[in-house]
Amino acid sequence: MALLYAATGENKYKIKSDSLVTGLVEVQKVLNQKGYLSAFPQNLIDRAIAGKSVWAPWYTQHKLFSGLMDQYLYCDSKPALEIVKGMADWAYEKLKPLTDEERKRMLKNEFGGMNDSFYTLYEITGDNKYKFLAEFFYHEEALDPLLSKVDNLNKKHANTYIPKLIGLSRNYELEGGDKNREIPEFFWNTVVNHHSFITGSNSDKEKFFEPDHLSEHLSGYTGESCNVYNMLKLTRHLYGYNPQIKYVDYYEKALYNHILGQQDPKRE
Repeated sequence: MALLYAATGENKYKIKSDSLVTGLVEVQKVLNQKGYLSAFPQNLIDRAIAGKSVWAPWYTQHKLFSGLMDQYLYCDSKPALEIVKGMADWAYEKLKPLTDEERKRMLKNEFGGMNDSFYTLYEITGDNKYKFLAEFFYHEEALDPLLSKVDNLNKKHANTYIPKLIGLSRNYELEGGDKNREIPEFFWNTVVNHHSFITGSNSDKEKFFEPDHLSEHLSGYTGESCNVYNMLKLTRHLYGYNPQIKYVDYYEKALYNHILGQQDPKRE
């Protein structure tokens, strides 16, 4: 809704999104759990920390964080920012006591773009608690091989990976650092040149496969739109600080062939 309002200027989208924020303010207050806000109880987060079977509670949290910060940035919603700060303060108190072993165990569960969200919140507020949280979600197991220029993507769940790189790119924009630039650039070049179909999409049944084996993976599950969406976000970041034509070429290809190509023009 926030992005629609930003793109169109039509007030109906802002009215709707503001109403959602108003509802979330009430829910957060009624829950009364030190800022925690979600449609599921905290014990799902606890299960992720403990390494128990659970489907992606942080991934789901990221959607709330991302949407609320968009509402602040594009619709000037102060209540949305206050909700997010409350949620982040809860996360800080929840995660700061964890050992490094517990942190790494928790990060084996898909967490979406939580690092990106916390870097964004740090950029807005300047509060070092949120920078700590962003760095807390650095996933060594997934990212360190990429720093060593190792393609470790085969059989990995694709959309679990891509948001991690978006967060690192955001960190580079804020803090600099060769690692924060080299890892996303190597990942992008590897995915686009060795793991992507001609449409700009990637993956088969949501997973990367062996590099340059594209013809073996033309299935009914080829090319996930979630991946393309996040690859476009990553591409915008990389182009922003290194404006090469390859990024524009890829963006155009993926946008027209996949994002627009999956929509039905006869339906609104």
